Amino acid sequence: LFLARRKIEGSGLVPTNVTYGQYWELAVVPTFDGLAETTVSDYERLWKVELKPRIGNRRVCDTNWRYAQTTLNEIASPSVAVHAYRLWKKIGNLAVRDGLLVSNPIDRNIRLKEHRKRDKAILSPEEVVALLQSDSKYIPLVCMEIGGGLRHEEACAILRSDIAFEDRWAILSVSKALTTAQGKVVRKDTKTAFSRRLVALGEPFKSVLQANIAKVPATEDEQPSPATVTHNWRAWCERHGVTYIPFGQMRTQFSVMHQQAGSIDSLVSLAMGHSDGTTRGRNYTATTLPAMKLLADNLSAFLEPVAQDVARKTAKPQVTGLSDTDL
Repeated sequence: LFLARRKIEGSGLVPTNVTYGQYWELAVVPTFDGLAETTVSDYERLWKVELKPRIGNRRVCDTNWRYAQTTLNEIASPSVAVHAYRLWKKIGNLAVRDGLLVSNPIDRNIRLKEHRKRDKAILSPEEVVALLQSDSKYIPLVCMEIGGGLRHEEACAILRSDIAFEDRWAILSVSKALTTAQGKVVRKDTKTAFSRRLVALGEPFKSVLQANIAKVPATEDEQPSPATVTHNWRAWCERHGVTYIPFGQMRTQFSVMHQQAGSIDSLVSLAMGHSDGTTRGRNYTATTLPAMKLLADNLSAFLEPVAQDVARKTAKPQVTGLSDTDL
């Protein structure tokens, strides 16, 4: 590895007999500069766990599509195989540029195991309203993600100072994200430029969030790890007999409810932090607070009769005393 590095430094050429293990250190790792810490962590985990044990001692120049296909078939999880394929393809592209391969054999002709997406947990509007009545310390995150469409990493990064209450809305300032990499909390920018936005929460989310504002971290030091939050939320739901909906699927709940409420698709996309995929959405729209309030009001109008019905069903019957005349 030392001699190979010296040769690269002197001539810019990678030795033709380099192994994948050596090439990873020489050529792949240096390309990680500027990448998000979570992305680098994912790459390193995939290499260490999935690829290095299988291809680390093999020469890069000996790779062909049959070897690639056979190796990827050994990975049991279809989703992990897809990620390993993408990383290996990245390595192959670098190898082509370094003259180690004539073409990249890890291409779209590689056949991977079919990845079947799990069915997402979708709550009924009645179940959503009932969930908001719980006393979980994570109920503010539920409000932000189901009621506002925030990504889990965005909701976890919200501080008390990022929330303002006015009239019938809670206004969230989304400008950062919080995630976990290699067991530690990582603070980063939002996923895209569209993700920096103001989001309005209407009723019943606004009132629930306001009543539980003390559960929102006031400082960064009080923010828990998103991975810990996810684990504890599942455990809380199991202990209290509450239908478990992962934080990663709450944005789907937000989108589905707006679909049922007949909300404008482009506004729903903007609230979720991305464009609607159209040229107009990418270049000629912007997230404005009046539009977000309009979206929140539409969902509130949809949930209002549901909330009233749930309140009526859960209300305790009034017990009245009997008068002497009745007796």
